[in-house]
Amino acid sequence: MSALAPSIVLAVRPRGAKAAGVSDVEKLLSAAGIACEKVTPCPPTVAHGARWEAEIEPGGAHVWLEPAPRETIEEMTRDAGLEWRGVLDEDVQSATEATWAMGVGVELGDEPLGEYHQQLKLLAALAPDAVFALDVSALTPRPGEWLAEVAASQAPPSPETLFTIHCVGDQGESTVWMHTHGLDRCGSVELDLVDVPASFVSLAGTLLNTVATMFIEQGVPEADEVFVAGHGIELLWLPWEDAMDKVGRNVPGGRGDRRDEAHCGARGVLFAPAKGLFGRRKHKGVDYYREQLEQNPLLYISDMQTERAAALARERLPRFRALYERFSEDKTDEGEKAWLFLVKLGYTIDGAESETDREHLWFEIHAMSDERVEATLLNEPYSIASMREGQRGEHSLSKLSDWTVLCEHGRFEPDTIRELERLLEKESNP
Repeated sequence: MSALAPSIVLAVRPRGAKAAGVSDVEKLLSAAGIACEKVTPCPPTVAHGARWEAEIEPGGAHVWLEPAPRETIEEMTRDAGLEWRGVLDEDVQSATEATWAMGVGVELGDEPLGEYHQQLKLLAALAPDAVFALDVSALTPRPGEWLAEVAASQAPPSPETLFTIHCVGDQGESTVWMHTHGLDRCGSVELDLVDVPASFVSLAGTLLNTVATMFIEQGVPEADEVFVAGHGIELLWLPWEDAMDKVGRNVPGGRGDRRDEAHCGARGVLFAPAKGLFGRRKHKGVDYYREQLEQNPLLYISDMQTERAAALARERLPRFRALYERFSEDKTDEGEKAWLFLVKLGYTIDGAESETDREHLWFEIHAMSDERVEATLLNEPYSIASMREGQRGEHSLSKLSDWTVLCEHGRFEPDTIRELERLLEKESNP
């Protein structure tokens, strides 16, 4: 791997907001409770269009003021015709009317997720009135409320916020090209899936998220070295230059699409290793595992990731409970439940050797109190003989490790619950 790319994030301030100066930085950080020993003006090295740039000690983060990137936001949202999760029309409108944006640039180290969380806290402190946020490194726009909520949380955001997945293919094509942006700031190669069947995109995205998170947390395995991404799921990666010999030139993600630096450089293409004649290794597309993935196998998730999700689930449980109390009795026109409320609970496995030897299982809630739920187990346990799919009973919320809300607006977890709340607010106040 070459040197890490910097992690760059911007916060767009509302129309009419006064341009902040270097002298305001220490006051803003102090107001947010962030320690700052020194703010040193410096030439613009991270943001070349900045009106000013400064380095903050301790930590060495660079902060700056720049004109709001209105054209970039227009291109990413309206012009591209893309729907970015959580970004409403009014968010884009506010951003394209703005004058100024604050930026923060850092180099992430050995704990990229925690350090990224601190970067977002710093940005929120410098722009407490942000109406829009732009993760430049991951090419991801977000509403200003997302930035404020993440900064206020004790738990870091999901590892998946460190990168985004782009899916590229012409209308009507049978295959697409999927690739990440943002992993290069985490010490990982960016990851590609080429010539992906369009019908496999959702499952491929799940697998790509899993592998990207593995590489962030565990480091990148050697090229062409088999690694395990889940139960029965073996993969390997090849540098994109080598991978081009394994795929057709004109397939989505093939050599014909490698025209700019953003899609070349330190990129790896994922393959499924399969045995060919005389024991030789063949490099298959990851849709080789379609049948296994359709059965919802156990995919990699680290103890750290589980603990993070559990902490956030507990932190935002009152909001989940409020939605349950408000909507759990709603029905569709066909008389079915309009809303489903699920909890993930961690149970000690048979033969456990430590407290962390748990299997995390999904349950559908039928009734909910302050400390317990009555619920039905939705998946068959792998390592707990006394539990079966379809069992209904009472369970303690002390075992909570995640939760999910399913409704006509989509699927929402602790990381995305504010998106649902905003949609409901918009419905109530059109």
